[in-house]
Amino acid sequence: MPAGRDIIAVADGVVRKSRWLTTNCTNSNSPTQGEVYIDHEVTRSPSTYTEKFTSAYFHLNVLSVADGATVTTGQKIGEVGWVGCSSESHLHFAVIRMNNTATDRTETLTIDAAGNDGWRNVIEPYGFDPPAGFDPWGWRAYSIDAGALSIDLWNTGQAPTTGTW
Repeated sequence: MPAGRDIIAVADGVVRKSRWLTTNCTNSNSPTQGEVYIDHEVTRSPSTYTEKFTSAYFHLNVLSVADGATVTTGQKIGEVGWVGCSSESHLHFAVIRMNNTATDRTETLTIDAAGNDGWRNVIEPYGFDPPAGFDPWGWRAYSIDAGALSIDLWNTGQAPTTGTW
């Protein structure tokens, strides 16, 4: 992804954290990278049941939102950079499941000077359609009491192509 390209919010939500993180890396234009974390809720039927997710965006060189801001789908939240621990400009994007995981009904997400601990509950936001109904993201982590099953978060026809997965 070229440096300077707009990064947009994948869904409506509230900015949990918008920050500059200084890494120990020296192979990019700057050891400091922008990061944005946005909390999202997906209401299911019955309406009393809600799924919670955090989308995370890394290697930004411009931050366009602040902590606590409400964002809408498609709103600019920053710009891509060649910053932090990276060998070229790109976006590192993750979706973290915040409830109904392998170990907890509700999860916590720690974001500190060392990074974040969201890796435990990263999911595949395109959903997963494996041969035997097994989810590699959730299954791999279940053995260490972590992990979260992946679900398809995209509206019909809006997910990018999965190619030859």
